[in-house]
Amino acid sequence: MPSRRIDLAALFLALPLPQGLPTPLPAQQEPAPASVQRHMPDPTFVPAELGDEIPRPETVEVVAGERGDSVVSREARDPFFLGFAGGSYYPPANERLDPELVASALQAEAAGRSETYGFVMFSRRMTPERGAALEALGCRLLEFHPHYCLKVALPVARLDEVAALDFVRWVGQPRASQKLHPQLELATPGDDGRVALYVDLYESDLGADSTSEPLGTAWIADGGVVRRVEDENVLPRRWKSNGPAQQALEALGLEVVEYVRELKAFRVLALPAQVADLVALDCVQFIEPDLPASLMHDESMPMVGLDQSRASFPGNSSGVNSIAQADSGVDVGHAALGIAGFGWDFTGTTGPWMDGCEHGSHVMGTVLGNGSGSFWSSHKGAAPGLARGGSATRAYVSRIFDNACGFSGTANSTIFSVNRTSLWDGSGNTSKPALSTNSWGTPGTGWIGSEANARAVDFEVWNYDQLYLFAAGNQGSGAQTIGQQGTAKNALTVGNVIDFYASYGFPNTIAFDSSRGPCGDGRWKPNVVAPGDLITSVDANSSNGYRAMAGTSMATPHVAGLAAQITDTFSWMRYWPAAVMSTLMSSAESKGGVALTNPTDPVLDTYGAGKVSANKALVGSSEFWINNWTFNATWAGGWTFGDFAVPANCKRVTVCLTYVEPEASAGASQALINNWDLYLDDPTNGIHPNGNIGEWIAQQSALDNTEIRTIDNPVAGTWRWKAWPQVVNFLSTVKASVTVTYELETASAQPTLDVWTNAVYLQPNQLVDVFATVSNAHGLASGASFETISSGDTLVNAQGQLFDGPYTDHMDNPAAGRKVMVGDLPPGSSRTVFWRTSWATEGVKNFGSYLDLDNTSWQWDSVNITVDGTPPPHPSISSTSHTQLVWSNDQSIDFTWAQNPDNVSGLAGYAALISSNGVPMDPGHTINLGPVTAATFNVPNSAAAIYLSLRPIDNAGNSSALGYAWSPPYLIDAVAPGTPGPFTSTSHQTGVANCNTTVSLQWTPAVDVHSGLAGYVGVWDTSPSTVPSGPANIGVVSSLVQNIGSSTSPRWFHLRARDNAGNLGFTAHFGPIYANANSVSTYCTAKTNSLGCVPSIGTNGVQPDKSAGNFTVTCTNVLNQKNGLLYWSFSPSATPFQGGTKCVNSPSVRTSAIASGGAATGNSCTGSYAFTFSTAYMNAHGLVPGNTVYAQWWMRDPASSFSTGLSNGLQFTVCD
Repeated sequence: MPSRRIDLAALFLALPLPQGLPTPLPAQQEPAPASVQRHMPDPTFVPAELGDEIPRPETVEVVAGERGDSVVSREARDPFFLGFAGGSYYPPANERLDPELVASALQAEAAGRSETYGFVMFSRRMTPERGAALEALGCRLLEFHPHYCLKVALPVARLDEVAALDFVRWVGQPRASQKLHPQLELATPGDDGRVALYVDLYESDLGADSTSEPLGTAWIADGGVVRRVEDENVLPRRWKSNGPAQQALEALGLEVVEYVRELKAFRVLALPAQVADLVALDCVQFIEPDLPASLMHDESMPMVGLDQSRASFPGNSSGVNSIAQADSGVDVGHAALGIAGFGWDFTGTTGPWMDGCEHGSHVMGTVLGNGSGSFWSSHKGAAPGLARGGSATRAYVSRIFDNACGFSGTANSTIFSVNRTSLWDGSGNTSKPALSTNSWGTPGTGWIGSEANARAVDFEVWNYDQLYLFAAGNQGSGAQTIGQQGTAKNALTVGNVIDFYASYGFPNTIAFDSSRGPCGDGRWKPNVVAPGDLITSVDANSSNGYRAMAGTSMATPHVAGLAAQITDTFSWMRYWPAAVMSTLMSSAESKGGVALTNPTDPVLDTYGAGKVSANKALVGSSEFWINNWTFNATWAGGWTFGDFAVPANCKRVTVCLTYVEPEASAGASQALINNWDLYLDDPTNGIHPNGNIGEWIAQQSALDNTEIRTIDNPVAGTWRWKAWPQVVNFLSTVKASVTVTYELETASAQPTLDVWTNAVYLQPNQLVDVFATVSNAHGLASGASFETISSGDTLVNAQGQLFDGPYTDHMDNPAAGRKVMVGDLPPGSSRTVFWRTSWATEGVKNFGSYLDLDNTSWQWDSVNITVDGTPPPHPSISSTSHTQLVWSNDQSIDFTWAQNPDNVSGLAGYAALISSNGVPMDPGHTINLGPVTAATFNVPNSAAAIYLSLRPIDNAGNSSALGYAWSPPYLIDAVAPGTPGPFTSTSHQTGVANCNTTVSLQWTPAVDVHSGLAGYVGVWDTSPSTVPSGPANIGVVSSLVQNIGSSTSPRWFHLRARDNAGNLGFTAHFGPIYANANSVSTYCTAKTNSLGCVPSIGTNGVQPDKSAGNFTVTCTNVLNQKNGLLYWSFSPSATPFQGGTKCVNSPSVRTSAIASGGAATGNSCTGSYAFTFSTAYMNAHGLVPGNTVYAQWWMRDPASSFSTGLSNGLQFTVCD
């Protein structure tokens, strides 16, 4: 790899653009995301032929070569020792049975116990058969312990038999000093003189008398809505074993705080003087300090490629991905953190959804904040889709630090226990978290990983298949300063690298205070690093503010966010933490691009495998991709292998084997239980069939559960990785993953630089945007930055853009925006920054920029800009389509103008503005119309005159100092007038029959706010929906009286407003109106009476107007002095009746008898009848306007058949 030129600008906080400077950046070019993770088929398992000799601790010197590794020396050491953090005990060569163990056994027997505890040291390899031999003697096998021992519950009566077994080297117990952790001195006595301790037992003290109580409070958050959960089933529990071990501790005067069942340990308060008696108890395996945890105190996303990956992988595309966090709470009232979650408060303060300490909200903002409130949302988190998908994706938040950032004192196992299962929120099930991010830990030096808190982490990862991330700590720069939880072998531990140029370091270098490895047992840590120096994220209790914080606390959530993207995208990794860890380490960018060869490489204790890379781990490209295998490895499974194909143009492969396993024995001298070694076999000499032979072995470690190897320019062909069981404990299984990352063209990134501007002419002091774009064709261009060179200019802004859209502002960095970090560029991508600047003097100016990268040579490009200051003259404007001050509804105005030339830089165009407020308006100084002399504008409606204003602008951006030109005024109204109405009528009711044909109408006038009302178009017809058109035929009035003539048909009036510009409004309709002056008629046939006369029905000639009540029905030509009556109904008839025709249908109404009068004597046809339909009569009989009545007279006629007479029929319609 070429040396890195790291003269880079910082990557700093984003600030708003100055007002009035809205220039957008060109779109960032990025490659289409590819699913680079390929889950390979299950690897092959082959029986392993292991010798009977026990594995010996060795010092091996291996030299890594270009085509394989060579063993220079190998020194084996004495394997027969009992290893504890407090030291190693080597029993005498001739001692098989420890006298101290015998003494303990006698004490146990005297106390009535048949067992004591100790360790069986093997002289031959551990096998299930030898374990069975121990069990046959009554031993109970508990756990592996280094170097090569089993922790056993021993029958006191058979110790000699156990020691006599041919595979047993020694049976004994630890020395008193071994049972004390070297860091006990860190346990500070309280006011009462007591210290907090963990007392680790050989085995569980739980029994029938054990009790537990709920601990803390539980809460649910849905955005800003928080409610407490009263169900104790969702709370963790604090235990009291109440067993023999607890009784023994209490008998010594210790206060037992609680029993941690996961660790088989008590948390106690003891006086220092009581420790000696505590050590003497045979049930006690180890004593260690119970120390309080402490917190591990923007554009950092591009530095690891998260601004690209989160665009396609926001963290919850699966709908089932959830995460956990333990910290100081989360302020869900902040605009960026309105998440859904379950929360637990272990501090007894204000609940998990408030954060007086403000640390947890900052961390969670980096993981999943949506960026609300920040500049262009540029401070959004790595996985902003998390915890926003309802019940299934709630975040699990544990508050363990109070408002003063003080630790709650809760046992780590209790804190972790809430993450173990899915939870029901009343409407849906939340998936068990795939990972837990923890930016806190127990500080100290030389933690081994077998301490209580480290074992608690290992227990969770192993038993519940969840990834636990821990901050390395901020106790650097010394060695062995990783926090206790961070030394857990199953944890993914994160260190902090600087993400911008600073006086105390360069980008991509380790922060001065980031904790370093190795661990106390020699394992390398951290696992990976990420940016963590002055990271801008959520400022709790500010509603929508942001603040900068620094430390591994800030680095860890970057990795957690990337891990969440991975577990969301690849279901097989969701609950296989080893797969996520091996992927992140295999794809990491090692510091300086160095090849990782040996577990003792110093770079591993500082940077781990390197800076995580979202581009390689997740996004992928045609030039880097990943193969991943997952498998369980056991004693019985033999050794394991997988084949992978290396293409001919591959420049680098990185292979990482990682496995998780059960927690170590308490106080063990090393954390590792099993030792699986990674062999790499290339095709040069063919693949060897043995599982412990390969060309590449320098990466092997007897201490680490991760073995990682980088091979540059690998031989093309089919390779094989082999996982060999060097030391395998038959009591446990490991859950393993192997990841191979392929990189093509890694050493030959091909970036290009283009500096350009959209404005090569300027006027003095005019702002211009100069852009620099770096495009990368191949490889991963690492750590790109710009360094600008110019003179005499005044810079006001430097702005970039992230791959997923948000803008970033760099003006507040130490270089005041002149140097800018833009981050990694995968193949086929580009990043752009612009600088906004100006010059006060005229002339040709040059603005350029260097492009600096970590892994290729620098480049330079620049642009020339001319500064000029002479304005062009004004034009004269008119219109070819419209007449000034005459209303028109044509919104398209054709303008033309005469323009004198600009003799300096030439006319660039015009600032054009249509104003509609009755006065010409200043069009400003921004060109929106080219150098033309005519244009058509679509103009708005206006009650006032419309003007076109033009300000000519030349290529240097100069415009006239004397103002601008404007056109004559034009009047435009394309908005239809309002709708008239509602209608009223003083003469007619709608739907009611009326005998009057003259209609009087009134309406609310229509309104036209622009050109004004010209009148109405009105029409009567028999359609209810006619839309009239044409010119106005009714003036600007609000009433109308019109005779519409008589008709039996319903009629409607249609009225439509018309304005002075010719616009017609919507039509108002009134009706139906019934106006019929001819509603009376006769029908049917009268019966000729006995004198030959025909009775004739008639009326008094008035309309059957109910309100008038004077409509009379008559009958003439009837016999004199005879009674008759009128009968009527609502339907006619024509049926034979009493020798005549019945004209009225039944049922009918009869009037009372009426005398016909006429001649007083004799028989003649001089009689007549009359009956008036008065208003009272009509009301009495329910007659209403619109009723049609059929009437007929009946009279006496003694000489006629049936002695009766009948008139013809009368039909009439009652009207209003």
